[in-house]
Amino acid sequence: QILIGVFAALSALSLFTPEMAKLPAAIVYSLFLAATVLIGGLTGFQFSLVSLNQTGNYAVNSGKTYSYDLAGSAMGAIAVSIFLVPWLGIFESVVTISFLNFAFGIWLILRKAGSD
Repeated sequence: QILIGVFAALSALSLFTPEMAKLPAAIVYSLFLAATVLIGGLTGFQFSLVSLNQTGNYAVNSGKTYSYDLAGSAMGAIAVSIFLVPWLGIFESVVTISFLNFAFGIWLILRKAGSD
């Protein structure tokens, strides 16, 4: 979760700069594509870890995890496209998402440390 937050922050600070606007469009599009692939990979890895760390019937757990993932993705897409971007703008939305990932990652670490 923290890696996703770091990556979002780095994306905001590097992809939305005046220097980036001076680069050829093919390079900018390639960087955005690479960022999308990397965040997809991190999210897929996160989904895999959640599925493997559950006890009980693997098929049932995978189905529930996938359902929660789809619901969260849908709610996130709606929240970002309807609320965050129109109210804050793209850069500020990415920074907000980065902060939320950091906060949630720290919460997960503290929760895990408290359960041990």
